[in-house]
Amino acid sequence: MKTFNSDLSCEMTIDQITEMMFDNLDSTDIVLAVLGRNGSCVSNRPEIFTKVFADQKLHENLCCKIDDGAEPVISKVDDCLVVASSLCAGIKNLGYVVMLLPGYSPEKSFEYLDFIEIIMNQFSLLAGVIEENRQLSNMDRISRCGDLAGVLAGVN
Repeated sequence: MKTFNSDLSCEMTIDQITEMMFDNLDSTDIVLAVLGRNGSCVSNRPEIFTKVFADQKLHENLCCKIDDGAEPVISKVDDCLVVASSLCAGIKNLGYVVMLLPGYSPEKSFEYLDFIEIIMNQFSLLAGVIEENRQLSNMDRISRCGDLAGVLAGVN
């Protein structure tokens, strides 16, 4: 039961992150995807992401490299530069963020590496804020329930 709630919480956080981040990427060629640790995937351009990662081994290899501590992972698949990193909310690892840059080469990426890392880190920053807000909201609900229990106890 605990794992289900944890997975549900992670999925809710991923949905909120992608909703906020992807709204700002309508007019760009950048393809972003957030991969949950349970295998879920949300992308701003799912048709391109699915085409580039048609071979599941590429996807698994990328995630394994990140889990081994190599971040960001920079690779090339077909004509896309692939940059990937972990998605964390504090110490909680939610999954992975993958950015595809069509027409970019690994050599060209080094010119923009700082910018790319800033974008990738924004996902984890946003995840941390969402998780913290969720915890504060839960604490507020618990506090209100405690107040209600105190009121009800005083009635007796």
